[in-house]
Amino acid sequence: MREGKKRKLFEAVIEPYYENVYRFILSQTNDQELAQDLTQNAFEKAWLKLEQLRDTEAALSWLLSIANSEKNLYFRAQNRNKRSLFKETLYDGTELELIDLESNVLELVLLKESKMEAIKALYQVEEKYREVVWLRIIEEMEYEKIAETLDMKEGTVRTRYRRGLICLREEYAKVIGGENCE
Repeated sequence: MREGKKRKLFEAVIEPYYENVYRFILSQTNDQELAQDLTQNAFEKAWLKLEQLRDTEAALSWLLSIANSEKNLYFRAQNRNKRSLFKETLYDGTELELIDLESNVLELVLLKESKMEAIKALYQVEEKYREVVWLRIIEEMEYEKIAETLDMKEGTVRTRYRRGLICLREEYAKVIGGENCE
């Protein structure tokens, strides 16, 4: 690919997603400087591998996949081996309808006065659930795209999303002082 054409493609298709990638990594690391560094690394890799992008409609998914790999490489290099950065949240087996759970969590995120509390609560959810919930709710990705981005089965994504919503709801109740989320 010619340099000029590559630059135009990168500027038009890739660069607009900088904030999305940054927010995704920040949601995983809770460290602004690290998120900036890893986002920059992801965009450098995207530049080098731009020829591999087959479908410009899937650019965000492709970028988030690169960003996720960069994040994992960083933590492996730090001998953390995918350790959660936050305390593990236990799933107590509470049975809730996914539709009710999702609408309840979405309502919390959309309420201006609850937004910060919802974000704080999300940071308390175990990483494997947090990243799926983030991609589904904040980035509005479909299950199939999340599975592709995180390199896992769609069924696993759905399970982690459901459990993540339950954990988020529990953590939100703790953040707001033990009040019920309903």
